[in-house]
Amino acid sequence: MLENDDLTAEEIARKAMAIAADLCVYTNHNVTIEVIEAEPEVKVQPVLGYWPIRGKAASIRYLFGYLGVDFKEDVYRQGPAPDFSKQQWFDVKFSMGFDFPNLPYLIDGDFKLTESKAIMKYLARKWDKRLLGRNEMEFGIAEMLSGIHEQISDEMSNHAYRQGDSDEL
Repeated sequence: MLENDDLTAEEIARKAMAIAADLCVYTNHNVTIEVIEAEPEVKVQPVLGYWPIRGKAASIRYLFGYLGVDFKEDVYRQGPAPDFSKQQWFDVKFSMGFDFPNLPYLIDGDFKLTESKAIMKYLARKWDKRLLGRNEMEFGIAEMLSGIHEQISDEMSNHAYRQGDSDEL
């Protein structure tokens, strides 16, 4: 049954009871299952907060697109040069209820999360668990590739945000 992660709760219960009936002399194949219907889930669009640039939120936006999940975006604008004030974000940063206030952030109903990698893993786990691997080996490979992606991304970002002589960069 571990391989069949698309089974409903009722199907899992029926299969488990059939296995028990085959193994146990005190159990038979006469089973009554009562299905309790869940309350309809209220769909709330997740909210992604970030600056109006690609940056660390780009991969999250791509993942939302791949998953087919509609989302809202809170965009924080910087002030004009040369200071590029971040006051719009700083005005709300500590009042939003995040454990570690930072951009990008995700608000999914009552759940709040920051840090781009954590957000991406959360989205993958919520909407398509296969993206994190179907078994331990695939999960390990996905984690390894995630680490390599982070290293490459950090190096590329360093060049974009460093100040100084372009020949040194």
